[in-house]
Amino acid sequence: MYKNYDHRAKIIRKVAEEVFSILGKEPLIEVAVELERIALSDPFFVERKLYPNVDFYSGLIYKSMGREKTTTTAVLLLRSRLDPFAPAAALSHCHRRSPG
Repeated sequence: MYKNYDHRAKIIRKVAEEVFSILGKEPLIEVAVELERIALSDPFFVERKLYPNVDFYSGLIYKSMGREKTTTTAVLLLRSRLDPFAPAAALSHCHRRSPG
């Protein structure tokens, strides 16, 4: 849960819909969408400014791709630890490749 709506969650939700249109609908997506709807209107969550994060939907994408539960947990953990470093690594790579 986040204190502000995770902008990545909106993007990954759209990606999830695209993945499900190709691989077949994941039954839990309806549960996830309903839980999000309820949380966004429930006073408990609204007053505390609690919102779902990107993992709310990405876990369902991994599940629809046939990834085992145990590896999904590991992938989510690694991704959450590596995400902050990705932009810095990309920028560093660009600077090393640029002439001058």
